[in-house]
Amino acid sequence: MNANNVTRFVAALASGAALVLTLPASAPADSGSATPVLVVIKNYAFTPATITVAPGTAVQWRNDDSASHTATAADGTFDSKNLDRGQTYTFTFAKPGT
Repeated sequence: MNANNVTRFVAALASGAALVLTLPASAPADSGSATPVLVVIKNYAFTPATITVAPGTAVQWRNDDSASHTATAADGTFDSKNLDRGQTYTFTFAKPGT
């Protein structure tokens, strides 16, 4: 994959991360949970694809792909930077959202 394709892929993946917060909920997240809600990045997809968070909910993204990925909010609220295989990023939400 050349550098331009990687850049486009990361941008597309970042848009997908924003969908975690903007699409209808498919998996509710517990409010203030001591254990973060896990979102796995595998096969170029997020699992679960959507979640609903309450204030204080921590979400952890884990990259299980061989390629680097990011988890980035469309509004810039959070940005994991590049996550290599096996790396995680955790963000605690101050506001509710889907």
